[in-house]
Amino acid sequence: MEEKKKIAEETRKEKDLDRIRFNKAADQLINSSLPLLTSSASVRALTLLNIDISFLSLPVDEWEANPAYQKGVSTVKNLSVTNDGAERGVAMISSYNDSLTKDEKTKQDLLQVVEAHRRNYPHPH
Repeated sequence: MEEKKKIAEETRKEKDLDRIRFNKAADQLINSSLPLLTSSASVRALTLLNIDISFLSLPVDEWEANPAYQKGVSTVKNLSVTNDGAERGVAMISSYNDSLTKDEKTKQDLLQVVEAHRRNYPHPH
């Protein structure tokens, strides 16, 4: 209940979340509290999902009984999540791989060369 209260408070603040996100390692972000990653941008996200945010002005202990909150929870739970960037990357690599050669042995040889190169030159910059 206390965390929801903090989240509601944070939605009223403007924060530079990019600074928070990009200056921390991934494991630190995973262990961050949700209120730290919440801001007025979170409200914009809810609005883009057509979620009525009126429940945010209510006391947290009234959220569960609020129809807007219930509908918002249902909307979020039913979101279909995909990693578009990763899927596009896999499709692009597969397409490129298929354009190089159709021979499976040659593909495996090429992958081994790439793997060896990455081992020898781990930091290309």
